[in-house]
Amino acid sequence: AVLALLPNIFPIVLMFATMGWCGITLNVATATVAAITLGLADDDTVYFFYSYLSRRKKGMSAAAALPGAVQECGRALWLATLINVVGFSIFIFSSFRPTVYFGMLTSEVWVLALLAEFILLPALLVMLDKKSFGPRSGVSQDRGV
Repeated sequence: AVLALLPNIFPIVLMFATMGWCGITLNVATATVAAITLGLADDDTVYFFYSYLSRRKKGMSAAAALPGAVQECGRALWLATLINVVGFSIFIFSSFRPTVYFGMLTSEVWVLALLAEFILLPALLVMLDKKSFGPRSGVSQDRGV
């Protein structure tokens, strides 16, 4: 569960960095961005995570499970992100400044969350996989055998 949460915290941290860099104050609209995007982006991460783990439980190696998970989930994740970015970007045309920030920051977090799901999550899965699963049984680690 913690592993699936890490790629979703990364874009939120970058969003707060963007807010600080651009001088955007924390208000009701900007404070809700983290809660809303975390609640929605974690669904994509769980989908990817489940696809990867189901392949690993079938005996596939991490090297084979990751591309399969990306192939299964990739298009859906791209489309969901595109739809959400376009939908939340509509708020950028508001005349109310907090709503503009809400739309801009939410769209930013969606794009960063997608990048984290395709870059950070696979890297974390491979790192964890080596520690949790260890070498596959029946496969010799000695290259000379």
